[in-house]
Amino acid sequence: MYAAPRLRTFARMATPKATTVPNNDAELRGRLTGENARRRLLAGIPVFERRLELAGVSTSVLVGGHGAPVVLLHGPGGNAAHWTRVIPDLVRTHTVIAPDLPGQGESHVEDGTLDADLVMAWLDELIERTCQSPPYLVGFALGGAIAAGLACDHGERLAGLVLVDALGLVPFEPAPDFGVAIHEFLAGPDQSTHDALWRQCARDLDGLRQEMGARWQALEAYNLDRAAVPSVQGALGVLMEQFGGPPIAPEELERIAVPTTLIWGRHDLATGLPVAEAASSRYGWPLHVIDDCGDDPPIERPKAFLTALHSALGTHVRALADAGFTGELVAPGQAAYDDLRKVFNGMIDRRPALIARCHDAHDVSAAISLARNHGLRVSVYGGGHNVTGNAVCDDGVTIDLRPMKGIEVDPEARICRAEAGLTWGELDAATQQHGLAVTGGRMSTTGVGGLVLGAGSGWIERKCGYSVDNLLSVEVVTADGRILTASESEHPELFWATRGGGGNFGVVTSFEFRLHAIGPTILAGMLMYPAAMAPAVLRNFRDVMADAPDEVGSAVAMLTAPPEDFVPEPVRGQPVVGVIVCHTGPIDEAENALRPLREFGPPAMDMVEPMPYVALQQLIDSAYPSGGRNHWTGDFLGGLPDEAIEVMARFHLSAPSPLTQILLMPGGGACSRVPDDAMALSQRQAPFNIHITSLWTDPEDDAENVAWTRELSASMKPFATGRVYVNFIGDEGEDRVVAAFGSHYARLQEIKRVYDPHNLFDSNQNIRPGRAVAAAG
Repeated sequence: MYAAPRLRTFARMATPKATTVPNNDAELRGRLTGENARRRLLAGIPVFERRLELAGVSTSVLVGGHGAPVVLLHGPGGNAAHWTRVIPDLVRTHTVIAPDLPGQGESHVEDGTLDADLVMAWLDELIERTCQSPPYLVGFALGGAIAAGLACDHGERLAGLVLVDALGLVPFEPAPDFGVAIHEFLAGPDQSTHDALWRQCARDLDGLRQEMGARWQALEAYNLDRAAVPSVQGALGVLMEQFGGPPIAPEELERIAVPTTLIWGRHDLATGLPVAEAASSRYGWPLHVIDDCGDDPPIERPKAFLTALHSALGTHVRALADAGFTGELVAPGQAAYDDLRKVFNGMIDRRPALIARCHDAHDVSAAISLARNHGLRVSVYGGGHNVTGNAVCDDGVTIDLRPMKGIEVDPEARICRAEAGLTWGELDAATQQHGLAVTGGRMSTTGVGGLVLGAGSGWIERKCGYSVDNLLSVEVVTADGRILTASESEHPELFWATRGGGGNFGVVTSFEFRLHAIGPTILAGMLMYPAAMAPAVLRNFRDVMADAPDEVGSAVAMLTAPPEDFVPEPVRGQPVVGVIVCHTGPIDEAENALRPLREFGPPAMDMVEPMPYVALQQLIDSAYPSGGRNHWTGDFLGGLPDEAIEVMARFHLSAPSPLTQILLMPGGGACSRVPDDAMALSQRQAPFNIHITSLWTDPEDDAENVAWTRELSASMKPFATGRVYVNFIGDEGEDRVVAAFGSHYARLQEIKRVYDPHNLFDSNQNIRPGRAVAAAG
């Protein structure tokens, strides 16, 4: 006799008064409408249907695929066809076994008795008859309670457990409207009560209908047909009776020793998300939350559900191992996962299905192939500094380049080869050992890859050009997994696009730079003025920089002075105007060149002094702490008339956060002398570049800070060229991406079509692939 586990969920089923399910529905089961609905529902699903006698229950089982077995147990009043939206993907990697539960769907209880002993014996025999090795049990709702029950006392039979919106963890206490909808459907199953129930289950029923098309009609018809069958109604009544009962006892769940994962809809009205969060915390079970989803992830959000399920099943981990991946794989629930998915902008909270920490280009190629073959999104994490947070993506593969820190410097040839996981602080530290540098950002924590691919603006750009102006070659892994070298002589179109076109064309794993003799000591620092002097300071800055030598790098930063003792009392903690300056030449030349800026005012504070070049690169690091809430935008300006200065000065005084800055960078110098068509980057002749960086800490202040940023940006539009430096903008729509590239956009689309025709690399300021043009006949 099968020993039933101590399941409180099924306690009422096992009472001395056995529950009888009538079995007078033979004619109803053969109705034309029901058979047609079932046929339509299963049409095109890559499974075959078997009829098995399991513990005396004549059971319909859908079976398909190859590989490790996965048993799918549906919810109350359903059938195995509940899983039809996920089966086509799942059978590519696993043997799928999807039975109708006893007394439901096409599984018939011959003697009409349904109790705990029968259900557990039935599941035990199902595994014995259909699985060549211990399976993963995936249980939805009531199926989750049944699966957990088996795992409590018979975990040795299983490879793992996945509970989807599972019952049995706490008493079933649905939201009132949800409960009403269930009972009205059971009392009178028709199209109206069916829709009413599904409006409680689905986050977007109308969208779901449209997405499923004819398959929704078949699902609805089959649901109505089975709900009208007396034996199904009887079994459903038995099962629904248990929902109000006590849950599986916590001490019983603690006996589950197999890997267990929870998958939950964020907006579950029947068994709310706090239930899953509490279970995850108590038992240490990883929790995947499906956003924009109600009570039925496999139907509502099948793609997101499959991503979470594959993570729980280890599908992707095995696939990467088979492909020769040598790096580290981190999935939700692992200790390092939450830290590794964090980015600079604290407003971003995305959950990749897998973080692939790569050691080399071959690892990157394997991760790309995995994503491509499984229909997963791809994001690329270099420094994670960009305001968009595009380094991470929901439910996809984050290709993490941070372990790739290799750098080789040839001081005689003045060349370095740097891997894409480096930050600019790390690259500068290596090149400055030889008194060499390449233009690289204005913060040491910025990643090399993301900044360079967007062009690479920095303090020394007027002397040395943008980062891309010093790029000799790149190693890039394309969407088809090839590892290429792109340069002026190899794949020149790809090289042209890579210099300023962002990460649209592949994953760049290393960069070869031309270096310049800079430092190790230069004259640099900040001048600080009271905010009331802003108009005068900006006019002087505009006039001085119009004739400044290339060696002068500078920017105006309209900010709030720190409340530190080293800041003079009149401006301490107050809105101020900072003029950041540097000079790449000898100190005596630098003193003369910077005098027109340093002597103006005079400043309330002059912090310009000889300093290491690496100190200049770290000068504003503390003003931009990681994890704050950020909203950025920018524009190239056609000039800096007095009217534009007045706008900036006025908005500076109304900034809602003391952490916010308005940055103004001058153009000119070496950058402006490179032809516009030399590479993807363009708009080199703009005299100024404005970058608005709003930063705050409290989520309740989001609306106010975002609104201020947008208002300032709109007020500066009359002075803008219509173009933008792509690294300075957030998620501002396709028009802004087109504006970043101007007349180059069509050429970039064609290159995208060649190297990434299916837009696998879309987690960026995205360039859509161009359409192929048919050859003339």
